[in-house]
Amino acid sequence: MKALTLPSDLGDGHPGDGVRAHGVMPTLHALPGVGPVVDGYTGLLDWLERLFTLRRRRPGEGDDVPANLLAFAYDWRLSCRYNAERLKERVERALSQWRDSAPQRRAARVVFLCHSMGGLVTRYYVECLGGFEITRRVVTLGTPHRGSLSALVHLVDGLRVGWGPWAVHLTDFARSLPSLHQITPDYACLVRPGGLRYPRETAGLMGVDEKLLHDAGAFHAEIRRAAAARPGAAAALLPVVGVRQPTPTTADIVGDRLRPQDTIDGLDEGGDGRVPRLSAAPPGTPTGYTPVSSTVRCRTGAAYAMPCGAGSRPNPLPPDTAPRPGALGRARPGAAAGGRSLRPHGHRAARGAGW
Repeated sequence: MKALTLPSDLGDGHPGDGVRAHGVMPTLHALPGVGPVVDGYTGLLDWLERLFTLRRRRPGEGDDVPANLLAFAYDWRLSCRYNAERLKERVERALSQWRDSAPQRRAARVVFLCHSMGGLVTRYYVECLGGFEITRRVVTLGTPHRGSLSALVHLVDGLRVGWGPWAVHLTDFARSLPSLHQITPDYACLVRPGGLRYPRETAGLMGVDEKLLHDAGAFHAEIRRAAAARPGAAAALLPVVGVRQPTPTTADIVGDRLRPQDTIDGLDEGGDGRVPRLSAAPPGTPTGYTPVSSTVRCRTGAAYAMPCGAGSRPNPLPPDTAPRPGALGRARPGAAAGGRSLRPHGHRAARGAGW
């Protein structure tokens, strides 16, 4: 992992280090000694292909074979702008092939199903690189549309993953990533005398590349301006928002470290454990809700959470008074007693929430 550290001043480029993303994370993968075995995206792709009229390319088929279910893998170290350019190349070529493959497909448009940072990559493509012209809908799952405090904590406090003597210190690696800076909070989250401040307004934060931090603010501003100038932008976006999980939202600065808090202005809005509720959707955007934790991977989030409140109106009420949609979820591993198996639990989705 340390060998993947990026050079300074890379900007929106590629380091030329030979690293390529060959595919999305498969089901059941792990880095030994670094983290537990986690689910990947294979199950999601299988589920989509079974449930909808979608087809992936089969092993051995060339890029000239039309397909309407594509998994876009990207180098998550790099700038979201760089990866949005790669997404543009991939999706527009594939859509052109699909439209040309049969007369009834000539009006086909794209539905994006995005997890986490993938939602920012996709929104930059759709809003800033002309992708809206071929897009029907963008569905995001756990995307930090306004950033995540956890990213800022990793930059300031450092990043150590794994257990005991097998732990790996990845602080220098993390601090070199344009992408990690781009998912730091794009809202006032640091408790300072006189009120909350944006990270980019706070000088002297340990471990933060101030140039990358200011560029991250510009990145989010580009998306906001482009979306505001385009009628119908909000209608094409459906964020699925995690709620009811303790989620770091603001932080005090204590020495050269951060002390996260789950509240903002005294209100605990919750979130999915990593992305605060206020950040999981652009302001004013219709959202779907699910109480599932960020530790439940995308396969579960898509298969079970998408119907939960999908298509609901923007909710102006405080979280403690807002009507709660029907919910489906799964207990996260930390909530189970040792030796006990985890079983899904669920309730009927809210009426009118189906697609």
